[in-house]
Amino acid sequence: MSEKAVLVTGACGEIGQALVQNLTMRGGFRVVTADLAPLPDAIKPLVAEHLQGDLVNRVKQFYDYDFDIIYHLAASLSSKAEIATEEAHRINVEGTMQLLMMAAYRSEKYQKPIKFLFPSSIAAYGFPNLAAKIAAGVVKEDEYNTPNTMYGCNKLYCEKLGMYYSR
Repeated sequence: MSEKAVLVTGACGEIGQALVQNLTMRGGFRVVTADLAPLPDAIKPLVAEHLQGDLVNRVKQFYDYDFDIIYHLAASLSSKAEIATEEAHRINVEGTMQLLMMAAYRSEKYQKPIKFLFPSSIAAYGFPNLAAKIAAGVVKEDEYNTPNTMYGCNKLYCEKLGMYYSR
């Protein structure tokens, strides 16, 4: 069995670190990570390579890799995104779009599918008020896609970009 090349963005966060540890325990993966922060000592030995810096400015480097799977966890999270809305859009939307374009390009060029996993957020949903939320009950995937925060708007838009680029 040959190793699968995996990119984990946002690898220094709690979920990113757990993912790197899990992939390593399962075996069969060559893990490349990316994050603004330096790689924590706990996962350094598990990673083949770490690219530190602004993801939006680093994406061009990823064209040199032959990734089978991309786990895109990097994001400007909710509270920070409300303070710095333009920066959140740059990080969350532009970073995601550039990674999706790279994955689509490589997939088409080499006739090989690339798995792209992107966690969205409950913030992608929104209700006009508490009464509407209570009345809604169980919400389906395509209902109440009216986020109330910049982070939620970014996540919903990136979901739609993922659907677009998957075609």
